[in-house]
Amino acid sequence: MMKPLCSIIGILFVNFVFSQCPPTSPTITGTSVLCNGASGSLSASGSGDTYTWSPGGANTASISISPTITTTYSVLMGQTGCTVTSAAAITVTVANTPTVVAAIPIFTGTANSFTACGMGFQSPTFEASGASSYTWTTGATTSTTSVYVPFTTSPPSYTNTYVVTGQNACGTSTAAITTLIYSVPSLGISASHTLICAGSQVTVNATSWATVYEWKIAGSGPVIATTSSIVVNPTVTTNYDVTVTNGTCSRSDDITVTVNSCTGLDELPHEAGVKLYPNPVTELLYVDLNDRQGPGVLEVYDMTGKIKMKESVSGSANVIPTGALPPGIYFYKLAGKTGKFIKQ
Repeated sequence: MMKPLCSIIGILFVNFVFSQCPPTSPTITGTSVLCNGASGSLSASGSGDTYTWSPGGANTASISISPTITTTYSVLMGQTGCTVTSAAAITVTVANTPTVVAAIPIFTGTANSFTACGMGFQSPTFEASGASSYTWTTGATTSTTSVYVPFTTSPPSYTNTYVVTGQNACGTSTAAITTLIYSVPSLGISASHTLICAGSQVTVNATSWATVYEWKIAGSGPVIATTSSIVVNPTVTTNYDVTVTNGTCSRSDDITVTVNSCTGLDELPHEAGVKLYPNPVTELLYVDLNDRQGPGVLEVYDMTGKIKMKESVSGSANVIPTGALPPGIYFYKLAGKTGKFIKQ
């Protein structure tokens, strides 16, 4: 008796792994900005399973970095069994502690220390750069600050230092502006007379706490004196310039001495019957009439023709007070005669 034939049916399962070739472009994540000296990390992700970083040559998905300058990092991602790779890159910026520069805009460049005489500007503006935020010792919290600098004409000099602190994400630094304002010498100028007859003597004075004096005649180069006072007898109207110096700063001023020919009054001969003196006159004017002249009236006029004085005179040694007359040139009329005199 034959046995039945039995069939055994089996099922074979085969697993196939499908890999993408080339892998998709990797994505890099991590720190893109670092302070100088700090460390960070970068990681690559994607469909691949092999990594090659540059610079450095690391073969891991993540790397540690500590660049000292801004650096671009790239990664090549591959897939086992695939000869083609995909790439990505990231630039890591290295930031430094700020270098703050303080300057005065009116100067060319960056003047963080300056000296000046007096100061023609009373509120100069200082400005800082190199950081993202600022704090000044003046209290300002902007990149600029205005300060008050006094104009000084007497010792001592004025000095001050203004400090600014700049800050960014990596730290702080400071800068300073030092001001030294020297005193400009005080100066006053006067003359014993500013209106004289030709050849008369006059004293011109300069008053200052400065130690050096230089006198010149306006329009001429040579120094004519180095004292605080000068005695001159100009024959023509002359302008006198003086410059005083304290070693650092100087100041100048000038004064004009007007010279008049003084003809008329003092050229009248005594025989004309009228004599007025002195000329120039300060406080008292003397009037003499000779014997041939009877009593008369002295009339004094200013340059505009306005009568300023009217006095009766007779004989000799008439004394006329002139202290009330302002300095200037005056004309007179007396006994049919006319002339002029200078009041100092």
